[in-house]
Amino acid sequence: MTMTTTYQRLEADIAEARKARDTKRLGVLTLLQSKIQRIAKDDGNRAIQEDGEKNDVVLGVSRYKKEVDDMRVALEKAGRPTDEQDYELGIVNAYLPAQLTDEQLDAEIEKALDGTDRTRKAMGAVMKHLNGGFKGMFDPKAANALIMAKLS
Repeated sequence: MTMTTTYQRLEADIAEARKARDTKRLGVLTLLQSKIQRIAKDDGNRAIQEDGEKNDVVLGVSRYKKEVDDMRVALEKAGRPTDEQDYELGIVNAYLPAQLTDEQLDAEIEKALDGTDRTRKAMGAVMKHLNGGFKGMFDPKAANALIMAKLS
């Protein structure tokens, strides 16, 4: 039995949505697919990668999620409904790796801060550590808030 990649799962979900004529879901999935393809195309027109440091799928899904999150926040501030964005986030989150818990994120931040002077200059080193091993597995805004609370 071969293990399917996240991108293969996305392609299968697109085919399934097409067959079911679920245009709303199909729209979200194809937009997500195009974001992932654009990343590979912009990086030298290469094949989509899902391993190592260049994980196009995680990067594409993370970017798309951020766009939808930002739109959702803007709509909430304007007092408008966010049902569409909530629906999109429900679909998009299925393609992200398992998220770190707050305790795990806090432990990784502490590990990155060990041996550094706890000043604002350490922020870059901590984010590099988090993005190096946990890209797409945490909310950058939440991580930023936790790091800033620990720095003097």
